[in-house]
Amino acid sequence: MASTVRDRQSGDQSDADTPQQSENDQRRQGKGPGRQVKSSHIITEHIDVGVPAQDAFVQWTDYDDWSKIFKNESADTSSGSPSPRRVKVRAKIGPSERQWTADVTSVERGHRLRWESKGPLQAKGATTFHRLDDRLTRIMVEIEYHPTGFLEGVGNFFRMQRRRVRRDLRLFKNYVELERAADDGKES
Repeated sequence: MASTVRDRQSGDQSDADTPQQSENDQRRQGKGPGRQVKSSHIITEHIDVGVPAQDAFVQWTDYDDWSKIFKNESADTSSGSPSPRRVKVRAKIGPSERQWTADVTSVERGHRLRWESKGPLQAKGATTFHRLDDRLTRIMVEIEYHPTGFLEGVGNFFRMQRRRVRRDLRLFKNYVELERAADDGKES
């Protein structure tokens, strides 16, 4: 058995380490005075969408359509290329409006998209597209963000950011599936 606890003999140091060591151990464990404050929060949400993974990926990365899909959100690419690396995002949350730039750090076409925000919003995340069947895809969104200011702290307490991500995924699902149904109806 691997030993992780120091064996002490009666002649060695007493059970209590020095006060500085004990305080540092408590701080690392999140106990005692001066404990570390959780500075980042992780949101993980998923939804199953009734379209092929490639179609879901293409629609997700069509940032110009975000204003049609999501309520009070829009995105614009700084270049007209099919795989933009920088996206300007605007979102209205309650009475305030936020703008930030998201840099796409890696793209695995049809499977994964990673991004990191620049500007006032400190966040990074990944969206993955998992093929469950020919016409069924699971979209998973994971975001790590750092709330700043009083209002974001209160919003975090009430899990508003998580609810917003969940709502946006439902809106995306509805849009993509209805768009797909409309396209299928035109072909018939």
